[in-house]
Amino acid sequence: MTAQARWLRRDLRAHPHTCTLAYWHEPRFSDGTIHGDAAKVDPLWDAFAAHGGDLVLAGHEHDYQRFPRRQGVRSFVVGTGGAPLYDVVPKRVAAYDDTHHGVLLLKLRAGSYAWKFRRVGAGATDRGDASCRK
Repeated sequence: MTAQARWLRRDLRAHPHTCTLAYWHEPRFSDGTIHGDAAKVDPLWDAFAAHGGDLVLAGHEHDYQRFPRRQGVRSFVVGTGGAPLYDVVPKRVAAYDDTHHGVLLLKLRAGSYAWKFRRVGAGATDRGDASCRK
């Protein structure tokens, strides 16, 4: 286990909260054609999932991807801030956008969260809400 994963486990045990969000650069899961899955973040993912985490945000791939929950955690790849976009070959994604720049809006509430991906110059293309695990 990495030093970061040990720190994350300790921190999550010391601060148990509802609707916990984590973010890091490389996505654990990605159907993007340039980088794909980043298995090297497994220790972080496993620590976060084991301690009741709810959402993981990552970038690295220049596209938008939302994945179904895995180990209770929903993950998003949001790399749509302005660089040229990468293609997505949808295998596991619940939603994706590899043709439009945009922004992900998140609302964290006590016990639930909502998301909305808004394309530049257009409305929301992906939206939803869910309960948190704790």
